[in-house]
Amino acid sequence: MRDGIEAKIKASQDETDAKIKSLQEQAAKAQGERKAKIEAHIAELKADQKRRSELLHEAWELTKEAMKG
Repeated sequence: MRDGIEAKIKASQDETDAKIKSLQEQAAKAQGERKAKIEAHIAELKADQKRRSELLHEAWELTKEAMKG
């Protein structure tokens, strides 16, 4: 069970990292307002990834506690 959960977390992080990398490449080629929009989207993705990671970590800790009892 633990390996499955960790694999799903890793897959989600890898997917988001790939999106961010693609957007960073686009931003490097863009200018002006387009570049600003891409950079804002990157910031949103990073913030969402951090939030999801924290929630998943918290859920995992609660799951471990529940399995002990």
